[in-house]
Amino acid sequence: IYTRDLYSNKSERDELVRILKAKGEIHGYETGMILPNGKEIVVSLSVRAYPDKDYLEGAVIDVTEKKRIQEELRIERELIATAIDTMTDTFFVFNPFDGKAIRWNRAFNHVSGYEDQEIRQLNAPESYYGPADLEKARLATEKMMKGESELIEMDLLTKEGRKIPSEYSAGMIRDESGEPQYIVSIGRDISDRKESEARLKQSEVQYRNLVDMIPYGIEEVDLTGTIVFSNDAHHRIHGLKPGELIGRKIWDFAISSEDRKKNRRFFKYLIRNRPTPKPFFSKNHNKNGDIIDIRLDWGYKWGPDGELSGFISIVTDVTEQKKAFRETENLAGILRQSTDSIVLTDLEGNIVYVNPMFEKVTGYSFEQVNGKNPRILKADALPYPADYYKKMWETLERGEVWEGEFI
Repeated sequence: IYTRDLYSNKSERDELVRILKAKGEIHGYETGMILPNGKEIVVSLSVRAYPDKDYLEGAVIDVTEKKRIQEELRIERELIATAIDTMTDTFFVFNPFDGKAIRWNRAFNHVSGYEDQEIRQLNAPESYYGPADLEKARLATEKMMKGESELIEMDLLTKEGRKIPSEYSAGMIRDESGEPQYIVSIGRDISDRKESEARLKQSEVQYRNLVDMIPYGIEEVDLTGTIVFSNDAHHRIHGLKPGELIGRKIWDFAISSEDRKKNRRFFKYLIRNRPTPKPFFSKNHNKNGDIIDIRLDWGYKWGPDGELSGFISIVTDVTEQKKAFRETENLAGILRQSTDSIVLTDLEGNIVYVNPMFEKVTGYSFEQVNGKNPRILKADALPYPADYYKKMWETLERGEVWEGEFI
């Protein structure tokens, strides 16, 4: 077999001959060959010519597998390079010992505003961050030196001096012996997220201010009965300082151990059966030990997954209201049982209440006199002066007590 017949490209053989004539030898010349069985391979030729003896001497090495691996590596490098340059996040690799940039992507150029030549001349990270962020970077580098990865937030300083809030994930590239070599970081612009967080924080502040201005108590409890939120008014109801209710159980303030047990059982019932919310009344004790009447207008709190996560209640101290109601009931009882006829009117003099003795003495029922003027009871012949009733009304309108008799 003549070697000239093995070349897959005859022109390459001619090129090889030309080089040999010119230099007398060639080393590592790669070319394609076709074996007698038709298989194509790539070989590396090292040949020396002996013109005076009219023959060639050389070595042929099959580098087909090596070339295949090299091609796969080339394709992989191109894929990685393309992926890096098409990323919307910034990609930056630098030497932490001298600050020299090693690799960056188009996104970094775009965000920072620097051209490639400028980036090559700038030291990292000093050229891109302020003093406070550089301290963060220093601490993060110390951790990466120990083999940890880092996720930190820093403001990237652009060429124009703008600050771009960014979140970086970073790690250390090491050599074969495990020694630190480069730091690689991927940065994401979080300006929109920061603006959203700022708006949310402002909204939360406004909400909290509004909640704290409401004169009614507002509490939020989780499914264990633990208070997780309580506004200032709710604390005042119990005579506590802001924050002292957080972490307490809602039945902690019941006036007896039996009431605490009842409240726990009722709470479990709500979670299990989920009835329609309606006002709940209970007696609690405040910090001073005084008993207070509480009204809770409550509702369910649902989580983002639609599952029950707790309860939200408006808490009202109705101690004074109940006291006033009891006093009113007592007064009403006195009026109903009085042996004197009693008539109540509005400012226009229209009857709004009569007691049972009035009905018994006059023979009129409340339904018959309701909304009418007491003059319907006036006798035809009066033993009083003509201005008797006028003086009575003038006295009453001044807020004074009038005493007299009616026939």
